[in-house]
Amino acid sequence: MLAEQKTLASLKSFVQEAAGRMTAIYYKSNVSRQSSTVDKMITIIEQNYQ
Repeated sequence: MLAEQKTLASLKSFVQEAAGRMTAIYYKSNVSRQSSTVDKMITIIEQNYQ
């Protein structure tokens, strides 16, 4: 895909789109990981403080 870019404008567009996709994937992964950590903390609190 990268080798198919023939102009600087198309290269810039390609890089922007790829960065957007990577950012979205990272954000989704990070939110999921944070949610999992919070769930584990709540479980520990519930088990130890009832």
